[in-house]
Amino acid sequence: MAEAIIDACCFINLYATDDLRGFLTASGWDWHIPRAVLAESLYVRTRGADGKESRERVEGTPYIAENLIRVVEVER
Repeated sequence: MAEAIIDACCFINLYATDDLRGFLTASGWDWHIPRAVLAESLYVRTRGADGKESRERVEGTPYIAENLIRVVEVER
């Protein structure tokens, strides 16, 4: 199976689609995310039914718990 490391920009953009789980499972890849990327991925902008903009916290924990993403340490 192919492997990929996801960066903060990609993680936030995919999370913002509201179908991150679908993307991760459909890709057929083993996804890895550096611990620092999780720390950088804080919020996405959302707009409520009233049109008011707000921030939604990016939560990687469910995807990690389901083994869809594996947290890794970057070696120097």
